[in-house]
Amino acid sequence: MPTPAPLLAGVLGVLLLAGCGGETEPDPGVQEDAGREAEQATSAAPEAATDGGNLLDVDIDIPEGKALDTLPVGSGALDIDAVALNGGVITADRDSFGEPALRFPAFSLDDEPPRAIVRVTQDASGGVLDVGEDTFTFGVDFALDAVSFGTTVDGGNNLIQRGLASGESQFKIDSDGSNVLCRVAGLDGILEARITADLEAGEWYRVRCVRRDESVELSLAPLSVVGSTVRVTEEGPLGALSFEEGVPLSLGGKLAANGAVIRSATDQFNGVLAQPFLTVGEER
Repeated sequence: MPTPAPLLAGVLGVLLLAGCGGETEPDPGVQEDAGREAEQATSAAPEAATDGGNLLDVDIDIPEGKALDTLPVGSGALDIDAVALNGGVITADRDSFGEPALRFPAFSLDDEPPRAIVRVTQDASGGVLDVGEDTFTFGVDFALDAVSFGTTVDGGNNLIQRGLASGESQFKIDSDGSNVLCRVAGLDGILEARITADLEAGEWYRVRCVRRDESVELSLAPLSVVGSTVRVTEEGPLGALSFEEGVPLSLGGKLAANGAVIRSATDQFNGVLAQPFLTVGEER
């Protein structure tokens, strides 16, 4: 297994990024069912991050608080930028280790709230974002704002995802403040692993989701507060994941297949994200 490497530390390693997906593409604004709640198990301590599948470096060596419009990439295989609505911006911040991170727009009760999402696209199908039937792991470190959901437009926090619930395939991680959900939809079925936890605003957590054959394992570890890692596993048929060419991977909210922000049910992440990644072919 390769050695640990920071992702958002002067260099945002959007490792084989993957995502926290969401609603229907025409944005009906209907909340997704999370599936049955799985039995929870705990282990002693958070796992250390390890590197694997890091195919992209993104330079965010800019002053803290400065808005990010475009994100220079270190690979020709992927393109990364920030897409926004209603004046939403993503700014440079710091994670629990003092490394560069991404701050997303604050929650708003406006009918048209500010929204901003990181969009990751690849040039063609069969690229680094395609996981097929392989084992893959994806996740982020995150800290939620004190208020992070509560309207039809922003009914939760989509952390990382590729694909929408209306598509034939999807993988995503999201949170509504008291639950963390990993959803993986393949050609043969859908698995949803959920952890119920009262997440403390402003505190850092590490979330990981692993697809292995016909199972999905979700883990949640506190980083800035004392606590144990919680794991949930769901088993059942999944099959291969298949995406149409051009379907983006997103950080911080929902994007349509054409890369546009879904307006009526964006599920904008409100808080700070760090160390997003996707590894394929090995676990992290």
